[in-house]
Formats: sequence, C-alpha cells, structure tokens
Amino acid sequence: MNEDQNHNLTSLMAVILKALEGQDLDAVFGEARRKSAEGDFSAGQLNLAGINLEDVDLSESDLSGANLQGANLAGSDLTEVILSKVNLMNADLSGADLTEAHMDEADLQRANMSEAEMFSANLSGARLEGANLSGAILDGANLTGAHLLHVEYDESTRWPDGFNPPTG
Repeated sequence: MNEDQNHNLTSLMAVILKALEGQDLDAVFGEARRKSAEGDFSAGQLNLAGINLEDVDLSESDLSGANLQGANLAGSDLTEVILSKVNLMNADLSGADLTEAHMDEADLQRANMSEAEMFSANLSGARLEGANLSGAILDGANLTGAHLLHVEYDESTRWPDGFNPPTG
C-alpha cells in the first residue's frame, strides 16, 4: 500500500468511526455481516447524516450513494472525491475544496457551498435548488442538467466560461 492509499484509508476509517459513535456496534456489525452474506456492498447504506467532518481530508474517497444530509464538511479537503447520487441536503460545504469532485446527480438542495472551490467538478444533474454559492469558484465545472432554481450567489461567484447563471 502506498502512502496516498494509506492516507486515504486512514481518512475513511476516521469517517466510519465518527459514524459509529454512540451506535450499538453488535447491531451495526450484525447488519454488515447479513448484507455481506447477501452480497450487498452498496455504499448507499452508509448513513452519515448530521456528522461533523469539518476540516477533514477525504480526498479521493468514494462515498457514492451515502446519506450526508445536514453533515458539516466545512473546510474539508474533498478533492477528487466521488459523491455521485449522495444526499447532501442542508449540508455545510462552505470553504471546502471540491476540485474535480464527482457530484453528478447529488442532492445539494439548500446546501451551504459558499466560498467552496469546485474547479472542474462534475455537477451534472445535481439538485442545487436553494443552495448558497456565494463566493464559490466553479471554473471548468460541468453544470449540464443541474437544477439551479433559487440558487444564491453574488458578484464574487465564479461560473464556468460561457455559463449564464439563473436570475431571480
């Protein structure tokens, strides 16, 4: 295992340990054994709703399908993270580094993404209704099919070249 893989594994273990805090571990591991026996290894079973992961390095992690509703990811390193089809409703991603993140079809409704760096991020088909993008950097981001109704932004928000932000 190289140093980058070891760092990524350590970060993911921190996420899992925080998610299990206060849980009945016998029940958690019993459910994991049952799902494993049935061949169900889907990340969508990962429920991290409301978890505090502020300033955590999760770069290159695969959290596709996870529930991160209301999670605090402010200031976190999420470069190249896979958040495809993740529930991030009401999550705090302010100041997070989401460079080259895969957030296709993610639910980011009412998420705080102010001052987040999303260089070349994939937000295709993402639901961003009511999200705060004030001061966010979206240079090179893919917003194809993204739902931007009532998105909040300001004059410092940087959009991809040629993109016309919604008005009103």
